[in-house]
Amino acid sequence: MSQGRCIQFDAGQGIMVVEEFDTNFTPEHRYGMATGIITTFDISRARMGMEPRPEDIVRTAYVVDGEKRIAVRVMNVTRQEGMR
Repeated sequence: MSQGRCIQFDAGQGIMVVEEFDTNFTPEHRYGMATGIITTFDISRARMGMEPRPEDIVRTAYVVDGEKRIAVRVMNVTRQEGMR
């Protein structure tokens, strides 16, 4: 599982690039703080609700296959909270 800020989302190429967040949750940083770790996910087979846009917070369940991180499910936390 990973959570962070979407940097790039390209459904055509099947990739999503995310800057990962840590788990130090505070009132100022409800989703954690940026770690500087940039991760690319293969989203070609992922289940997802609303497609993320750059700057959206996403939560990604994934499996590792060699060097690749294959997303199983992508949740757009920003858009989900906006619907409340």
